Amino acid sequence: MKNIICPIDFSDASKHAVNYAVHLTNHFKGTIHLVHAYMTKKTASMLINMDEAVKEGLDTDMGFLMDQIRPDILPGTQVKTYLQKGSAVSVITHMAEQMEDSLIVLGKTGLSNLKTNLFGSVSTAVIRKSSVPVLAIPREAKLRIPRRVVLALDQNPTKEDDSLNALIHLLNEWGAQLHLYHLIESEEDPGIHPRTSKQLENVPYSLHFELSQKDLSDSLHSYLESIQADVLCMIRHQKTFFEKLFHASHIRKERSNVDYPLLVIPD
Repeated sequence: MKNIICPIDFSDASKHAVNYAVHLTNHFKGTIHLVHAYMTKKTASMLINMDEAVKEGLDTDMGFLMDQIRPDILPGTQVKTYLQKGSAVSVITHMAEQMEDSLIVLGKTGLSNLKTNLFGSVSTAVIRKSSVPVLAIPREAKLRIPRRVVLALDQNPTKEDDSLNALIHLLNEWGAQLHLYHLIESEEDPGIHPRTSKQLENVPYSLHFELSQKDLSDSLHSYLESIQADVLCMIRHQKTFFEKLFHASHIRKERSNVDYPLLVIPD
């Protein structure tokens, strides 16, 4: 990707996502766009606008962050910073839409809290509204180029004939292998939908079938571990499937420390 948009709120999770973005971009020689969106308002008692004071503090925070990551930035990688007033979701998604060949990289907590932290959060809203792929990075994720990507699918087709083009583009950039984790209703299930199969006809991949009656979260974690996956990928329209896999109550405590970057492809 030529442009990586990386929202920053200066938390540990978002700083780790920045480090991950730097590692990716160093490999492909693109531009990282660090963006912080903020809101201010006039106080009723003092009738002063806090905008300038807030922005001055944020300038300082952004400067500290740049000092931290500058030693890791290799020649050919550019980093641009933005402080923009407005809704975080609107600022982030609009910026991504205006840039060619873009990817949003943002921080998140572990998969054990995925429903809590994605549903109802800024990260969730970005994932739901973005027209470009979103890569959510947990704090535990190692800094490495993804080489094994698992695409989790159910029996439903993608909405468009080119829905998986963004994923295929990333696979080619990363030099990554694709592994399909396919949820089926019964052993007589016909398999991958023809539209999905058509989109992947020129992409080598391995295929793993899983019956939907099983504990999906546990099964998926076991599969990710077995192939030493680097990234889990899902298609955004599969909301029900997404919730089945990651509802916090379905994830066993012993699996809670297993975490993977999550790539969400818009359909």
